[in-house]
Amino acid sequence: MKNSGSPEVENYRGDGGFIVGGGIGQTRKYHSSAYPLKETSHKSSKEALPAGIADLDKLIKECGSNPKYIFKNIRKIISDPEFLIYAYGLIKSKPGNMTPGNDKETLDGISITYFNNLAREIGSGSFKFKPARRIDIPKAKGGTRPLSIASPRDKIVQSAMKIILEAVFESTFSIYSHGFRPGKSTHTAIYQLRDLFMEVNWFLEADISKCFDTLPQDLIMNEIKNRIDDQVFIDLVNKCFNAGFIDAKFSNSFKIPDVGSPQGSIISPILCNILLNRLDVWLTEYSLNFNKGNRRKANPIYTKLVRNLGNKQPHEIRSIRKFIHQNGVRASLGDDPDFKRMRFVRYADDFILGIIGSYQDCIYIKNDLGSFLKDKLGLELSLAKTLITNSTKDKAHFLGFDIAITPYQKQFRQLVRSQRSDGSIRLSAQTSRPQILAPIKKIVAKLQTKGYCKNGFKGNPTRVGRLIHLSLPMIISNYLSIGRGLLNYYACTDNFTVLKARITYILKYSCALTFASKLKLYTLKKVFSKYGYNLKIHEMVNNKNKVVAEFKDEYLRDIKPGFNKKINDYNPLSIIDLAAVSYPRTKALFEGKCSVCNSDNSEQLEVHHLKHLKKSNTNKVDYMTNLMIRMNRKQILLCKSCHNKIHQGKYFGPGL
Repeated sequence: MKNSGSPEVENYRGDGGFIVGGGIGQTRKYHSSAYPLKETSHKSSKEALPAGIADLDKLIKECGSNPKYIFKNIRKIISDPEFLIYAYGLIKSKPGNMTPGNDKETLDGISITYFNNLAREIGSGSFKFKPARRIDIPKAKGGTRPLSIASPRDKIVQSAMKIILEAVFESTFSIYSHGFRPGKSTHTAIYQLRDLFMEVNWFLEADISKCFDTLPQDLIMNEIKNRIDDQVFIDLVNKCFNAGFIDAKFSNSFKIPDVGSPQGSIISPILCNILLNRLDVWLTEYSLNFNKGNRRKANPIYTKLVRNLGNKQPHEIRSIRKFIHQNGVRASLGDDPDFKRMRFVRYADDFILGIIGSYQDCIYIKNDLGSFLKDKLGLELSLAKTLITNSTKDKAHFLGFDIAITPYQKQFRQLVRSQRSDGSIRLSAQTSRPQILAPIKKIVAKLQTKGYCKNGFKGNPTRVGRLIHLSLPMIISNYLSIGRGLLNYYACTDNFTVLKARITYILKYSCALTFASKLKLYTLKKVFSKYGYNLKIHEMVNNKNKVVAEFKDEYLRDIKPGFNKKINDYNPLSIIDLAAVSYPRTKALFEGKCSVCNSDNSEQLEVHHLKHLKKSNTNKVDYMTNLMIRMNRKQILLCKSCHNKIHQGKYFGPGL
């Protein structure tokens, strides 16, 4: 039986089963006993999976661990309307996807009919991406960065493409790559760095200049074609590159760049990883060729000191050990020319190399790295950001952290407590290891630019005028959220205790000073006299005086230090697991009746979106927003008539 080409009548699955029911509102069942859903606790949801996800599940299992497997029949997957609904469900609640592009459309008002039409356009090859809206956003260190704002509805297709690209390429990516990957983050990169960079002599901080803007499109397309043999999907990627943008700076001129993938696009990060995986492969091979020797040579001074130590008197042994510790005499040579190592960790276009070797080795590696990027990938190293740093005398900067290696002379002062099997405590000298440090001066400077403190590193707290219009509980919530965000990010650092005390002090006293300005109390003393040291806010709730907000130091100081997450192996079937949970919820959004007039005409029903659930008094917003706040939902199903009246400001309550 041949496929008809239309997504609505493609009932033959090709695996011995048939889809039952052609309409998108109906449950679509399939027989696929040969490919049971593995490693998931959601087996009962298998029959509710979109047909496209079921096809993707089948391809992933056929691929297995074969890195040369060619994925075919992708058109069936990406032109399935239910697969597009699933892709929509992954982005529908993100505020950025309610920002209009050039066509002024958002996700608001989307309907089942839209997904049917979109699937038909993709399957027939007639779908085209709309030009993005280009704006410039300021960089932290000056200058601007171009940001492309695509049509939110085009992002649905990009989201679907991203799902497929992740399923195809994720299992082939290097274990040393952490940027924009499922299950990985800046913290997994730092966790890996801490384990890999033991006793390195040098850091090579590397950064690719304007990476996203200069990605060679032809090389990316070649990488995709090596794994995907489906012209419809290949054309979609090409259309994404060729959609172009409209630049407001140049009289709304339309441009189609020859290179690069727009920053702000959903699929740009994975396209970047697809290309830079070639860099990971090269670095891995380069390190194997660079590495030399099995172990460092023994230090003759140390060997002479400890020779026949067992035959010496106790006071002589103590004297020798004291001399070794005070002078930092190592058991092996730290600068052994016959022992070399190179390791690396990458996060998107930002990566760092740890090198055991000489400074001249670092120069050679830097030159070879620049040549490879230019000749093989068409990219340039940023000379201003590519630095060679002595690991014990200075600090490298990576992902907002300062990285250094403990100087050998200081290791014996840093004692580590470890518990023996019998319960006793053992003190041992710390070995040479990477120090992961929070850049406290930079963090305080950032708080100063946001208005929370002044006087540079002193970080004297100050009032924040832009928060004065908020209610007192919201002001406290704002400060606590900033504190928790900073401290949770830097919880893995070695100087976390110092940072925690500094951040807590700045934010708490800035909050109190903001109270003083809002309430015209003028001084901290009056604020603490009225609200107490913990800034307790009392309100009447059900005729009872309750504390509705307070700023306890423990809310920030109780954040525990340590790494929050270790590196987990990527499981391609996690896509299927996620779909089994999230798709039924998204599909249910389009099923039912108008939440206002109870109309059940499916052709007239569409989804009303809110960009944010307003954290304000529900008495001060319109009825529909109030309802959505109480339901804790950013989307709600309405008929076109009621939806139009809400946007026209003609709806004020349940009755029309």
